[in-house]
Amino acid sequence: MKIEKLDIVRFAPKGKDSFYDAVIAKVKDNFETNQISPYATTDMWLKTIIMLLLYFVPYTLITSGLTLFWMTAKDYLQVVRYKQHDLLIKHKVSLSEAVLRTALYKLFYYTYIILLPILFLAIPWYLVVTGFLLMHFTAGLFLSCVFQPSHIMEVSPYSLPVGLAGKRRMEDSWAVH
Repeated sequence: MKIEKLDIVRFAPKGKDSFYDAVIAKVKDNFETNQISPYATTDMWLKTIIMLLLYFVPYTLITSGLTLFWMTAKDYLQVVRYKQHDLLIKHKVSLSEAVLRTALYKLFYYTYIILLPILFLAIPWYLVVTGFLLMHFTAGLFLSCVFQPSHIMEVSPYSLPVGLAGKRRMEDSWAVH
């Protein structure tokens, strides 16, 4: 069995015709045409901060909402998908048992994250819930900042499947998704 060399897929070639260089040229042209200084002024800083807030706040709310979806409904949907693909049968688990296990794990999670602090800490319940939501907000922001750039960078190397015994497979399991 001969393993083929991994091919790397690259997006946007370097050089004068690349996307990056085209954007830089258009930005410079825009500054010259509109007689705007390319150096930051107080007005530019203020507009930039306002635009970032208009983008950043809804974006982080959406990403934190995704983590809240992951901890509530997504696991149940995944159990149903496992049932449709007969993965539960391979592990000798019935659908009702898988749903019960998921519900018990979630009950345990909500108990130690929300209920126990409300019962045993001398802080108001709304601060516990706020902390819980802040935790998910932070996790969603962190996950989006880590994983989104790796999927949109123009020079990210992506390994291609290699041919082994007539089948094409990913050489490393981390690259399968």
